[in-house]
Amino acid sequence: MPQKTADFSNSPAHLLRRCQQYAAELYAEEVGRSGVTPRQLTVLQAVEKNDGASQTDLVRITGIDRSTLADMIQRLLARDLLARKRMEEDARANAVRLTAKGLRAIKGVTGAAAKAEARLLETLPAGKRNEFVKAIRERRNDDFREKYRRVDILLIDDIQFIAGKERTQEE
Repeated sequence: MPQKTADFSNSPAHLLRRCQQYAAELYAEEVGRSGVTPRQLTVLQAVEKNDGASQTDLVRITGIDRSTLADMIQRLLARDLLARKRMEEDARANAVRLTAKGLRAIKGVTGAAAKAEARLLETLPAGKRNEFVKAIRERRNDDFREKYRRVDILLIDDIQFIAGKERTQEE
């Protein structure tokens, strides 16, 4: 008996997850086996820009939840990419610093990570890339969608992604 498949083609949550998977694939292709994941690179770069920041500060800066960040920092400490010590002004807080090995790790993957992100954005028309990133950053997807609902004509590049579909979504 043939199985019916669910149509996830209009599910934002599903599509964002697929996009994240694609981003991870591109990162792996570009960065290779450096051992630094995209989220670890985010933490390392945040520490580089905010030397001596507390872990609480890094939660706010990166948007990574407290327990996940604490676990990530533990792994980065074990690999000698970060160093941590108690803050003098608040003995409950830890100041996090980049080690020389951590700085080398950042320098070793930053260019390749940027190339992976550029490849990810290549799927969008050049004039829409900054707008797309801004919509995600500011979580203002409604503004992005509304702008294109009001146009008289919309040209679509990469039409092959629509070809063969049973239906399209009408906005």
